[in-house]
Amino acid sequence: MVYGNQGITHHATEDIAIMRALPGMRVYVPGDAYEAEACLKDAYEYDGPAYIRLARNKEQNFHTEAIPIDINKISPLSEAGKDINILTAGSILCEGVKLRNLLHEAGISAGIFSVPRIKPSDKEGIIKLALSSKILLTLEEHQIIGGLGGEVAEIISGIKAPHALLHRAGLHNQFSDETGDQKYLRDFYGLSAEKLFPVVKDFLSGVMR
Repeated sequence: MVYGNQGITHHATEDIAIMRALPGMRVYVPGDAYEAEACLKDAYEYDGPAYIRLARNKEQNFHTEAIPIDINKISPLSEAGKDINILTAGSILCEGVKLRNLLHEAGISAGIFSVPRIKPSDKEGIIKLALSSKILLTLEEHQIIGGLGGEVAEIISGIKAPHALLHRAGLHNQFSDETGDQKYLRDFYGLSAEKLFPVVKDFLSGVMR
């Protein structure tokens, strides 16, 4: 949605699903410049095809040079939450951080993690979060089918032990056919922290009954 003002011809909200389906393809969706550097290095060293989805709005950096990024792992921006853990793909990481802060202020134990490499993903890390919290929330500027939400759903579907419920935030089998800047589109499609906060609270309250 970064090219939101250019209209529907410039929106790319199905690309991750398409690329994930290709055998041998690595798929990267960095959340900031430090993750982009780590993704590029990993793609260069990989003996095979790779797809890197990049944003363009000089997004905020959430990592620092002092903490190296392990591209093989989900990237923690906080401690893991006992109630909910948020997994984001791409520059929408900023909304995930805001949402985590809103939940934390409301007394909800929440964690925020970036997933810069969706294929292959950190299955062990995702399973660990699923076994230690009530909800996993995936957040992405993409269809909920086949993207990060699809990847996480596939991973946790194989867990036999009791695990977190999954809530996928993204487009629901629809084209992004609205025109406006990225902030407007996130809000329009319910992907902003402010729009997600009450939805997540209601979902969590249902789980805890």
